[in-house]
Amino acid sequence: MIHHAASLLPSLPASFPSILFAAAGRAWTRTKPRRVPLGGSVRGRANDSGTCQEGGQHVQETKGPIAEGADQAGPSAPLLTQLVVNANATEIMTRGGPIPGFPAKRAKSGPSLQTSDAPQQQDTSPNTVETANKTTHTETARPYQGRRQGSFMWRNPWRIPVTVLHADSLSIRETFLVDHGRDLDSYETDPPWPEIVEALSASGSRPCVVYYGPFDYSPTLSVPWPTSSEELFDRLVFFRTLSPPPSLELLLRYHTKLRQYHSTKSFNLLLTLAIRMARRKAAQRLFAEMEKEGIRPSVRTRRLRVRFVIRLGEGWQRAWVEQQELSREQGRPLPLEVWLEFFGTEKRGAVRKWRRRDDGSGECDLRPTDIADVDTLHRRYQLLMDNMPSISHRDLSPVPGTVIHRAVQSMVRTDQRRLAYRITKSFIRELPNHLEPSLRDRCLAIIHLHLLPRSLRGQNGHFVLRKLVYRFLDMHGDLRPDATTLRLLMRPLLRARKGGTVAEALVKTFVRRWGPAVVDDRVQRRFATLLCRECRISDAVAIVRAQAAVDLARKELAAEQELTSCPTQGRKILLSRAFVFRRRNVERWRWRLLRRRLRRKTLQRRARQQA
Repeated sequence: MIHHAASLLPSLPASFPSILFAAAGRAWTRTKPRRVPLGGSVRGRANDSGTCQEGGQHVQETKGPIAEGADQAGPSAPLLTQLVVNANATEIMTRGGPIPGFPAKRAKSGPSLQTSDAPQQQDTSPNTVETANKTTHTETARPYQGRRQGSFMWRNPWRIPVTVLHADSLSIRETFLVDHGRDLDSYETDPPWPEIVEALSASGSRPCVVYYGPFDYSPTLSVPWPTSSEELFDRLVFFRTLSPPPSLELLLRYHTKLRQYHSTKSFNLLLTLAIRMARRKAAQRLFAEMEKEGIRPSVRTRRLRVRFVIRLGEGWQRAWVEQQELSREQGRPLPLEVWLEFFGTEKRGAVRKWRRRDDGSGECDLRPTDIADVDTLHRRYQLLMDNMPSISHRDLSPVPGTVIHRAVQSMVRTDQRRLAYRITKSFIRELPNHLEPSLRDRCLAIIHLHLLPRSLRGQNGHFVLRKLVYRFLDMHGDLRPDATTLRLLMRPLLRARKGGTVAEALVKTFVRRWGPAVVDDRVQRRFATLLCRECRISDAVAIVRAQAAVDLARKELAAEQELTSCPTQGRKILLSRAFVFRRRNVERWRWRLLRRRLRRKTLQRRARQQA
């Protein structure tokens, strides 16, 4: 504005302020305030030097605020914008005076230029200034060719309360005040990020990364695409080891996209998951795709076929006939792995059929198939004993534990507990002195089969099973019970009158002999259930509150580990974890039922006390 008005001195005549206001209005319409994008540094745009063409004139951009006595190559910001005073903007419009035209909101197509022609009329009073016939029109200019246009931030000048002051009443020092609304250099306002980074890195902490704009964060784990059949199988196992694991549909879609890398191992893995989840149609589709692509089945595929037909298909008899015909075609007896699958039974609730109602109305309902009775299981057992499988020397080392488990399971189901006890006893006595963790778990699983019969109830049944467990544990010094053993021993006490008291003594005995590792969440829930049945509400509530605190601590620890965990590319993958189902939702529902029962009994007790 200096080239429009040469100087501002108090000794000038009174009519000069009107000329100054007119010059300021013309200077404002010819210059536009710079706008900066929201992304990046807020003051980065005003500090760059360069030229731009606006309204047909070349304007040289300056760097930094206006210094006193500095020469400007082009039109600068009007001096009136540097006067910060308190008043309302409406006073200017009522009292008169040239109002500088502010540019409207810039359109996306390009910046706009506003000009105002304000013919001036002088009043007889030297202290008043009037304006008339003020018109503003917008002209489109060529868009800025320097940097990419982004989102702009513009402050409405009419929100700042201002009033009219005459230049005659201002001193020279107040005239050249620094405009606080003007963009300053970045080094005067922004923190010294490079120095902060150097200080943090020198102190040994994590490097400080500063983001000057919004960024997209995707929590999805990026896994490279496989390049072979072995890598595809490893990817599927890796996905199953994640927490929470992906759904079966997602794994099937992932497997379908990579048809060139399909193998017998990948199909067997998906078939195992589909049968485990009782997904009958998915298993049928996998068998059909395997046959269509010409992938040769293995012995494990035959084993999964038998498991599918018995649990989810037409039944045990159809699977037996199908495998016998295949064995006659090959001229060899059944493999041991396939033969062991015939000890299985139908999965409860997995297969449903239409059946007529018992009321004689003739209508049909979709009901689950019944489990085979004891006589049917006994006939199946005799048929398997008459058709022994082919056993090789290679199968003798890892299989005996599995064979004993299947045989004992079948004997317990057919109510042959004495024979099952003799087989288990002979198996335990032939074990080595030192047991591997896997072999120890297999032995405990066989012992747990003897605790499954529901015919033993009450305190008498509890003590019978308790003596049986102690007898098995005394047969080998390396056998130790776990939480499943303790939970199964407490199951007969659900029908006992003093079940909570007996369970409390049992838990204390196990903890004293084998440590606190024998108590887990399921043991705590069953113990609290027994206490609730015995009307020991306060003790049960204490257990529930302690479990709630443990769950909260686990959530906090999981969140902390998720934020501070290392990349999982070098993680060790275990195949056994791909088929582990922890039944978390079932346990949560049972804990919810227990809390509901405790709440109901607490309200009933309060009602009796108030009555």
